[in-house]
Amino acid sequence: SSDSNASATVAAMRKQEPLLGMRPRTTHDDPTFMSTFFKASRLHFIGMWKVRYQEILDTLPAPPPLAPLAPGQDRLIFHIDMDCFFAAVAIRGRPELRGKPVAVCWSNSNEGAGEISSANYEA
Repeated sequence: SSDSNASATVAAMRKQEPLLGMRPRTTHDDPTFMSTFFKASRLHFIGMWKVRYQEILDTLPAPPPLAPLAPGQDRLIFHIDMDCFFAAVAIRGRPELRGKPVAVCWSNSNEGAGEISSANYEA
């Protein structure tokens, strides 16, 4: 199935990345942190999937319009806000961060430029 192929691809890519075996780091502990973080970042990986999918979608024809609703039917649009999710995952294994402002960033650049992907409510 495509799910098992995707899982195998992700597992192979992650296995090739030695940075994934390292302990959590900060620029305080490691001055090269920003230049290496994105290589092992799940957020970077997820962010780059968007780029790859967009390249594929750009080659496809436009989707057909939505079918009209029959009388008495409703259309449901589901939006799931995952804003705090990655911050909650980061805090889960680091109890010393509970109750403190936490932001999780990703970057597709080794220049140190980044984007906040998730933040907890304290942030």
